[in-house]
Amino acid sequence: LMLALHRLKQLPNQKILFLAPTKPLVDQHQQSFLHYSTLDPKKLAVFTGHVPPQKRAELWKQAQVVFSTPQGLENDLINGSINPQEISLLIFDEAHRATGDYAYTFIAKQYLKKATYPKILGLTASPGSDMEKIMEIFENLGIEDLEIRTHNDLDVRPYIQPIHVKWVDVFLPDEFKAIQLLLKRCYLNKLQEIAACGYLNKEHLATLSKTELLRLQGDLHREIGQGNKDFTVLKSISLTAEAFKVQHGLELLETQGLTALNLYLNGLQEQAVSSKVKAVKNLVVDE
Repeated sequence: LMLALHRLKQLPNQKILFLAPTKPLVDQHQQSFLHYSTLDPKKLAVFTGHVPPQKRAELWKQAQVVFSTPQGLENDLINGSINPQEISLLIFDEAHRATGDYAYTFIAKQYLKKATYPKILGLTASPGSDMEKIMEIFENLGIEDLEIRTHNDLDVRPYIQPIHVKWVDVFLPDEFKAIQLLLKRCYLNKLQEIAACGYLNKEHLATLSKTELLRLQGDLHREIGQGNKDFTVLKSISLTAEAFKVQHGLELLETQGLTALNLYLNGLQEQAVSSKVKAVKNLVVDE
C-alpha cells in the first residue's frame, strides 16, 4: 500500500495494477486500500471474470488502482484494451505461482517490455526452499532484490498473536534414531561444503538456524543479481537447496514418521528423473 501510494505521488498520471490469483484475494486487497488510504473509492476498480471486457476497458480509463485476477488481465493485454505504458507499479500477490505457463509470467514480460516507468513487487508467504525454483520466479517476474520477513522482525512482531506451547517429550524408536543420524550427517555435510565455499562459518554450523540459511539464500541470489556468476556462488545456491530438502526430510521423520519420510524420498527420486533441478539430482545421488 505504501509503495503504491508513493508511486501515485511520483507519477500521478500513471496507474497501479494489483494482481491476485482468486476473486476473494482481489476483493481483500481492494478493501485494504479502501480502509487504509484516502484514495477515491471510484478510482479503485476490480476486474474479475464476471466483469465484461467492454466494462473493464471503461473502468480502466477512470481508475488509479486496478485489482484483478491474472487470466482476464492477460486477455486485456493481448487485445490491447489495457496499455502497459500507463502502469507505474505492477504487484503480484502469491508471486510463487509465476512459473510455467501461469498468466503472471506473460503479464510480467509484457509489462517490462512496454512500460515507461516499470516497477514490479512480488509478494508471497510460500516462496519454497528450492533456490532454483525461486530463481525461476525471479527471472519470470524480473525481480532483482529479495527481502525476507519472519515473526522476529520488528515490523512483523506487533501483529503476531501470542502462542501458548506445552511441550511433551516423545522418544524416537531406535530405527528412527538410526535414520535421524544419517540425515543429520547429510545435512551437516551440505553445510560444511557451503562453509568450504566461504559462505558459512565452520564454527557455527551446529547452531545454524533455518532463518539464517534462508537469509544466506537471499544473499547468494543478490550476488547473482549483481552479476556475480562465480562457480562457488552457484554451487552454494544448489547446496542450500539440498540442505533444506534434507532438513525437511528430518522434520518429516521426527514429526510424522517413516511413512511420510518414505513418500517424500520417493518423490525426490521421481523428480530427479523428470526435473532439471540440480539440487534434486545431486541429493538423490547422495542417497
